[in-house]
Amino acid sequence: MTTRHFASALGALALMASSAFAVNITVAPATGTLGLNPTTTIADALAQINAAPIGSHTVTLRSTEGNHSQPDNTTWTVSAEHDVSFVAESGRPIVQINHAAGQYMLIVSAQASADVTFNGLGFIPENDLGYTNNVADGISLAGTGAASNFTFIDCIFAANDGSGGLSSLDGSAPFVQPTGAPSPSVGGRNVGDDWIQLNKAGSDLTVSNCVVTGCNDDGILSLGGAGSIITINQGTVVANIGGGGYQNAADNETIVIDGSGGRVLFANCGLRTAVSSAADTGPKCFGDLGVSFTMSQADVCNATNGGIFFFGAVPSITISDSRIALNNSSNTNTAANLAIDDITGTGGAVNQIVNLSRVTVHDTLATTNSDSIFGGEGVNDGRQTYTIIDSIFSGAGDRFTNMTNSTASGGPSPAPAVTFSAIVLNGPHGILPANVGDLGSAVAPLPNDPNYVSLTYTIGRSQSNPSFLLPQNPPYATANSTSGPLVGGSPGTFVSLPMELSILSTN
Repeated sequence: MTTRHFASALGALALMASSAFAVNITVAPATGTLGLNPTTTIADALAQINAAPIGSHTVTLRSTEGNHSQPDNTTWTVSAEHDVSFVAESGRPIVQINHAAGQYMLIVSAQASADVTFNGLGFIPENDLGYTNNVADGISLAGTGAASNFTFIDCIFAANDGSGGLSSLDGSAPFVQPTGAPSPSVGGRNVGDDWIQLNKAGSDLTVSNCVVTGCNDDGILSLGGAGSIITINQGTVVANIGGGGYQNAADNETIVIDGSGGRVLFANCGLRTAVSSAADTGPKCFGDLGVSFTMSQADVCNATNGGIFFFGAVPSITISDSRIALNNSSNTNTAANLAIDDITGTGGAVNQIVNLSRVTVHDTLATTNSDSIFGGEGVNDGRQTYTIIDSIFSGAGDRFTNMTNSTASGGPSPAPAVTFSAIVLNGPHGILPANVGDLGSAVAPLPNDPNYVSLTYTIGRSQSNPSFLLPQNPPYATANSTSGPLVGGSPGTFVSLPMELSILSTN
């Protein structure tokens, strides 16, 4: 072996040894010793890990010694190529983040290629935070250098219950309106603005089997861009919050909402009214070029504005095995159960491809602005091309007269291609014939009301509601995705996974 090859082999062995290095530091707030193991603070545990060789390291939080209360406006830095997992020693440790001034209460700064995972933890803010835009946001996922991955598994983000505990374990606790400024009151227990923000360019974010509640504005916001993948899955519940459930705010992001391992739920979003009305949505996207949105086995219910709102010209939208219902109680013009409208005017001639497969779109709560699917109209908006399979459209008073753009600069939108689907025209859930609009000649309507078993749903990862929007009239016998196409024939080009008839995960 030449000297050069021998040196290369030694370098490879050294790299293998260093990459296998692992440090596990336990954080015991009451009984630890600063600089040792166990230590007393998360910051000290990270300092010890950052001083170690590159490897996959663990910060273990003890839950039996009180909250892990952080200094005001804390930054946790993870050194380059140090993968760090924050886990529970037992129970569910609570990390309390605190605020003095500025935007973020906690910054997790991952340097180049440093992956960070949180598993089994609870997060709360301090008491008495009011609401001001971009003040006292919860967690910023940031850093420099090459992209990193941020992952949350089985974590709960909630309001402070008033005594340093989680206000809700499943997201079902009612939203408490914020105050206009910090003050001792029951309205000051939420995160001041957004809960989770992805701010590192090109990094990926995964929120899996989590609960997000107790924030005055958006639950999850992504500004990664540059090829970031945002995944919300495994029965995650985003509910009872002041603003939007999820916000995409950058180009070149891939959004995947996947309930195949436990249905994902966005419910009761946009509830802030005490200090400027949120009138907000479930998922919402502002991005244009390079953005794709895929949602399967998920439900979006009771957002005060649109259920799912594409404010930008997202080129690719695919929704399957999902229920979008009971949105736009704020009666907002252009909002809908599904709103596709480039109101930012930044998309230009981007032509949007919209695929709906086994989707139930039911009943906006608006009284006058009652479009159930709304597509932008105007020369600054692109075309919308819809392919719809095995889906149901219902809701008294709902309109489908503005789904496509007849004046797009790239030419008018084609009529929606609708197969094996039901447009309900009769019974209490019937759409008025005059309101069918762009769906009018697409498919013959079924003669009966679906007679849904239930129009209510539950919130929480451990609950289920198999009867929500489940049709029981014979013509709809196969109108659920466990039984095949709605009215017979091939299901077409989109084949989706079977839908569990539970709105929520049983995890």
